[in-house]
Amino acid sequence: MIAADRWDAPMEEVRIPEDEPGSWEDVMHRAGAGDKLLLLKQAAREPDWREARGHHAIGVIYNPGHER
Repeated sequence: MIAADRWDAPMEEVRIPEDEPGSWEDVMHRAGAGDKLLLLKQAAREPDWREARGHHAIGVIYNPGHER
């Protein structure tokens, strides 16, 4: 993944940690390769999809000062 530590910092390649067993990433990887369609109404009936799980929080911090 390409990212930066802060706004306007140089971009660098960052290694994402492996999935934790039982995390949402782990569940999705075990579902198999390729594109998937996740229908949450149907998933709500399955116990595996209702339990609380950890996940990687990857994203950006919004800075309203950069709005145009």
